[in-house]
Amino acid sequence: MVDLEGSKFAIDLLKVLEEKTKGNLDDDEAKLLSQAVYELRMSYLQLSQQAIQQSMGGGAGGGPP
Repeated sequence: MVDLEGSKFAIDLLKVLEEKTKGNLDDDEAKLLSQAVYELRMSYLQLSQQAIQQSMGGGAGGGPP
């Protein structure tokens, strides 16, 4: 089971952390946090699009083989 709402909340929370720590992290830490937020957002978008497709009946593997 995928919790899209909880995932979005966690991503938003990391974005707030990124904004609040701006200027207080070294370059490597800031890059790591920024990259993590970006990758999580992209994964979230992909999963939410899949969920929309499945809810519309267009999901992959729609029936038994």
